[in-house]
Amino acid sequence: MDLRQLKHFIEVAKVGKFTKAAENLHVSQPGLSLSIQRLEHEVGGRLLARSTAGDGRGATLTPLGETFLADVEPLVHGLDAALASAQRRAASILPKLMLGFVSSTPREVLNRALVAAREPGTADVTPVHMAWRQESALFRRGAVDIALVTARAGRSFQSFVSHQIATYPLCAVIPEDHPFADRSTITVADLRTMQILDPGALDDEFFERAFWLCDGALEDRIAARPATSVEEMTSFISSGYGASVVSSSLELQWETLGLKRLIISDCPPAGIFLVRRRSEGSSVVAQCWRAVRSTFNS
Repeated sequence: MDLRQLKHFIEVAKVGKFTKAAENLHVSQPGLSLSIQRLEHEVGGRLLARSTAGDGRGATLTPLGETFLADVEPLVHGLDAALASAQRRAASILPKLMLGFVSSTPREVLNRALVAAREPGTADVTPVHMAWRQESALFRRGAVDIALVTARAGRSFQSFVSHQIATYPLCAVIPEDHPFADRSTITVADLRTMQILDPGALDDEFFERAFWLCDGALEDRIAARPATSVEEMTSFISSGYGASVVSSSLELQWETLGLKRLIISDCPPAGIFLVRRRSEGSSVVAQCWRAVRSTFNS
């Protein structure tokens, strides 16, 4: 017994004719008759009394058929309603889109990007914080679909479509009791008098070691101890292990951390980029990426 057979039975019982029921159900009359016969075989008795009087084969409910109809009709209607409800819910569930951001993504930029990505109404957009140097790995795993990343201003990305949305000067972060702490700017020559925290060893799609060392000018001033997170970096600087070069877009309460941030006057700036994979085939990702790009072009 299946749902189709029950619907066939209900329709014949409702209209009282096999011919009319077959038309309404868009099936052949012989096929409908066979479906009813198989249902009756499973039930173990006659559900419909057939007649050939009038225009087309007539059908009336037997006592067993009346009881069976009363039992199954509410069930079939309930299943139809449940299916329709599930289909409506499925249609309203949007595909998920992960928008990555890094610690140096300004909150105002992230908020604008989230609003723009959600505007088309085609995706459920979730922000994903990308830990230090994890951008490439997260894209490879499919954990992010589009992202806001920080790199050298004007840079292009081989495997990613990119759009630069803002630029920020690089700055040096030093302890608040450092002799240079009363300044607002600093030079590369000044930084060469200090130990510099190692920004990371190997270049990848998003990380360029030389850029974060002022085009390599600070390579020979690297402190022995590398930092692997923003929290570790600020802790090391406060403890006197060295200074660090960061984008001025990194929003921290520097004073409460016992640190001072100075703009580096003779280093190229950093850029905030909106990126997505070149190989991305999702129309939803492409639409959200265009929406975010547009909001920063306006």
